[in-house]
Amino acid sequence: LHPRPPLASALPYVPNGPAKETTMDEPSVAHWSIAPWFSLGHSTWTDPENGDDGSLDQLTVGHEQPGSMGLRVQYAFDRRFALITGIQYARKGSLRGTVQTSPVLSTYYNLSGDYLEIPLSLKFTLPLENKDLYVRAGGLLQFNMHSGSDRVAMTDASRKQLSTLVLARGSMGTALDIGIGAQFRLVRQWALFIEPSYQYSLSPVVKHPSFDLLPFNPRIHTFSLATGLSFQFH
Repeated sequence: LHPRPPLASALPYVPNGPAKETTMDEPSVAHWSIAPWFSLGHSTWTDPENGDDGSLDQLTVGHEQPGSMGLRVQYAFDRRFALITGIQYARKGSLRGTVQTSPVLSTYYNLSGDYLEIPLSLKFTLPLENKDLYVRAGGLLQFNMHSGSDRVAMTDASRKQLSTLVLARGSMGTALDIGIGAQFRLVRQWALFIEPSYQYSLSPVVKHPSFDLLPFNPRIHTFSLATGLSFQFH
């Protein structure tokens, strides 16, 4: 008689559990990014307080091409909402000449229209497959760039009186800033954006109680087209 081989041990029974769900992780958000950029535009000088009384016809608006350049810093809360700040240099066209309001009253203008600006705006983004559409809105703090040379002088020949106001660098103004753009993803952390925008001065160029009766105290509004490169920190 031959001995019977030992029985193979039974494999342990493992019940079939529910299949594990596979989930795709959402792309991580690059919270910080920087963007060097520049723009070309068109600026208009208006005076909503006095209206069109012909004063601007006596002045010369410079032929310098309005434009801006700067560096934006962005912090994204998520893929849709972000906060933008930075620093930029803006040229909005010069204004020079003399407005004669009467035989004895005249006002001389020498304004460069050059500003150092600090933006602060909120941005809403609509992410698409290979690009982002966005809209942003906020404000600008504007600082006069030509301290000592930008000035307004009022002459009263009947009183033999000359009053001169020199705009200091700290003469701050504010402006509304709105933009709509598209950002196209390039390689790695780089993207290219194109953005039409509109800026409107909320305060006049001359902000001084002694010069509140200027024949023309302009506010500047500018349409511009900007482009730049965005670098995201992952």
